[in-house]
Amino acid sequence: MNRRNFLKMLGLSALSSLMARQRARAAESILIVGAGIAGISAARMLQAAGFAVTLLEARQRLGGRIWTDNALGVPLDMGAAWLHGERGNPLTALAGAAGIRGFASDFESIALYVRNGQRLPEQQLELAARLVDDLLEELEAAKAQALVDESTSIADILEVLLADQALVDAEKRAVLWLLASEIELELGAEASDLSLLAWNEERAFEGDHLLLREGYGKLIAFLARDLDIQLNAVVSQIAYDGAGVRLTTTDGRIFEADRALITLPIGVLQSGAVAFTPALPAAKQAALQRLQMGLLNKIALRFPRSFWDEEVQRFAYLDEQADDVFEFFNLQVLHQQPILVALVSGRRARQIEAMPSEQAVDRALVNLQRAFGKAIPTPEAFAVTAWHSDPFARGAYSHVPPGARRSDYTELARPVQDRLFFAGEGTLMSYPATVHGALMSGEREAERIIKLSQ
Repeated sequence: MNRRNFLKMLGLSALSSLMARQRARAAESILIVGAGIAGISAARMLQAAGFAVTLLEARQRLGGRIWTDNALGVPLDMGAAWLHGERGNPLTALAGAAGIRGFASDFESIALYVRNGQRLPEQQLELAARLVDDLLEELEAAKAQALVDESTSIADILEVLLADQALVDAEKRAVLWLLASEIELELGAEASDLSLLAWNEERAFEGDHLLLREGYGKLIAFLARDLDIQLNAVVSQIAYDGAGVRLTTTDGRIFEADRALITLPIGVLQSGAVAFTPALPAAKQAALQRLQMGLLNKIALRFPRSFWDEEVQRFAYLDEQADDVFEFFNLQVLHQQPILVALVSGRRARQIEAMPSEQAVDRALVNLQRAFGKAIPTPEAFAVTAWHSDPFARGAYSHVPPGARRSDYTELARPVQDRLFFAGEGTLMSYPATVHGALMSGEREAERIIKLSQ
């Protein structure tokens, strides 16, 4: 492997040879707020280019919304979990370099259960899936209609389309659940909170969607090696002027540098937890307020034995009232351990997050009992996320609501006075709400800073 390819594999980009030549010059200092994958990827590039880089991370761990937890005896990704599209994805080579093995998810491997623990017949499931495909195509076609504008939500059109369908009982519930899985569970928000014009417009990589056997945390550790990272550094004030930047933490520490890269989630910036002096430009503030953070929480359950079809990768119970829209992923196929992870999103995720963890687990168990019967065993261990309540996340990932536009992501990425720079999944219009998008945004800003110093 030649030097260029090796550096590219490590995430240092095609500018690696140029950066190597720049190491001899006087180091410019950069502060990076947040040690998620956006901040860490930027830090690696900048440090390789000769910059003096320090990352300030509010948590006691690295990764941000990437969090690999071992509480259930195996590495479970309780935040970001999938590598979406292995072909052409920059994460694929990085995972390989870090010694991480991928497992291809089969989203077509699905079972839906109805009352009395009966499984929806395969023929009915296939019919419902074909109808959902047709409805999604009609949603796409609706974007071209003159009456559809930035204020139109997915729900506005979907309600009209569903009204034309003669659906009853289990078939109707199957269609509604599949739509919720495809749209709401995917984006962490209700269809009424999602802009139709912005939906499904992002770019995508081809190939399998991979779960990582060793977890995303191993990739974070691999990229973070040899970096100067200050943990428990909660930045509360960011001041900037023509001379540089001055960052203050909640415990009174002060850090100064030539420039700063901000990789905080949109939800944290919206919360006002960080004060900017002077205030950010009005256009950036407006874009920030238009975008929203979605919510996806997980309830991981380890049982003494499996009681489900171990070959099926995901399943759900079709609740008659649609009060609980859970999607269960079977991690027996990944870890060879009797573990299920329940996903819940949007307002239902907020409701469950407000409960004690034990009550959230009970809610998921009731759903499982309806699918498999009350004789299922009690879980011997569990782990529950609460991303909305997390002061350093304030949600799972970003989305475009009605009234906002995809270009708001670009506005958030715009530098301020060549002193403040912004990265993260909420600053990349082409690949929002993804780990690879966060990675690419960090590299984008590192390249921007490097060019300024030439």
